[in-house]
Amino acid sequence: MANVAPFFITGANCKLKINGVTLAYATDLSYNVSIPHARARSLGSYETNSFEPLSYDVSGSFTVVRYVDDLKSRLENLGLGTPNNVSNLGNGVGGWTTLRDNSAGGILLSGLGNGVDGRADRSLNPASFQDGVTFDIEIYQKMPNGDSLGVARMRNARITSMNSSISKRSNMTQTFQFIAQFLDEDSFLADASSIST
Repeated sequence: MANVAPFFITGANCKLKINGVTLAYATDLSYNVSIPHARARSLGSYETNSFEPLSYDVSGSFTVVRYVDDLKSRLENLGLGTPNNVSNLGNGVGGWTTLRDNSAGGILLSGLGNGVDGRADRSLNPASFQDGVTFDIEIYQKMPNGDSLGVARMRNARITSMNSSISKRSNMTQTFQFIAQFLDEDSFLADASSIST
């Protein structure tokens, strides 16, 4: 099988973007679409006449092997190298934004926010629960030439749970549970059910 390009989507050729930011060291992504149905029956018959959908729910989880904010610049100041394309903002939930600014004014403004900047960390801050801020989770397949092909997108996601874990002989990991409004994949797009044609 020489000279055969990677064909299937694997963890080795997959890229995860959250809120437009490529997430370094993300692992173990899973997602689920649940569509509970009611069985409609007619009086006098035992069999189901039709299956009526009751709801549409998207949920999932992913794990991140953590490194902290400002670690890259500190290691480089010591003359130590870091992997390519590693962000100096770290890969914690507060760094999943394209609006992050480390200046004093930028930190103040990002802390205040405007409720629509997609900051994923607002899902974990009780002071901002009422803002209803959501973000997108996107999965891409990396091609050998550097291009990316879209695989799936969970639209309007919010974090519902975070679990951190560290032991003496392993890396620190954080596992995030999320819910989303819609799931799109490369072969279909989800539309809102309330739109009349």
